[in-house]
Amino acid sequence: MNTHPTQQEKTGEAPNTLLDRNTVHEDGASVFSHDRTRAFQTAADVASPECARVFESTANAPSSTLSPVKHVRSQSLLTAFYVAARGILYCIIHERNMKIHLGCALIVLIAGFIVSLSMWEWCVCLVCIALVCALECMNTALEACVDLATARYHKLARIAKDAAAGSVLVAAFFSLIIGLLIFVPHILH
Repeated sequence: MNTHPTQQEKTGEAPNTLLDRNTVHEDGASVFSHDRTRAFQTAADVASPECARVFESTANAPSSTLSPVKHVRSQSLLTAFYVAARGILYCIIHERNMKIHLGCALIVLIAGFIVSLSMWEWCVCLVCIALVCALECMNTALEACVDLATARYHKLARIAKDAAAGSVLVAAFFSLIIGLLIFVPHILH
C-alpha cells in the first residue's frame, strides 16, 4: 500500500478530483480511490449524461471486472485522414485563435510571394506556420479533455490549460521573430 499521505489526507479535505493519483493497489496498479463508489458518484455529478451512465454502471462492479478502455483503431487510412481533417476543421470553425493564426499565415504566404523568398526561407516559414497551427490544435484537444474530466474549478486543470496555451504563445512569439528576421532584410533592400 502507498505510505505517502495525499494532499487531502494532510488537510483533511474530501477528494475533489476524479482520480486519486497517490492511491495504489497492492499489485502496483493505480485505482480510483479507497471508496470507488464515492469517486464514481463524484465523477457522475460533474460529467456529461453519457459519462454519468458509464460511471453508474461501473460504480459497484468488482475491481476484477473493470478493464482499461481499449483504443479502437480506424478501419482504414482514408477514415484516419477524415477524422484528422474533422479535428482541424473543428479548430478552424470554433477557435478564434486558430482563425488569427491562419490569417497571419495567409499574410506571410502573400508577402513571401511578393518579396520572392528563397527555398530555405519558404521552408522555415512553412515549418513555423505548421508548428503554431498544430500546437493550437493540441491546445484545443487538451482543453476539451480537461473540460470532459471536470466541470469544477481545479488548480491542476487551470495549470494544464494555461501551459497548453503558453506553448502556443511561445511558438507564435518565436515564429514572429523568425518572420521578422526573414522579411525585414527583403523589405529594406
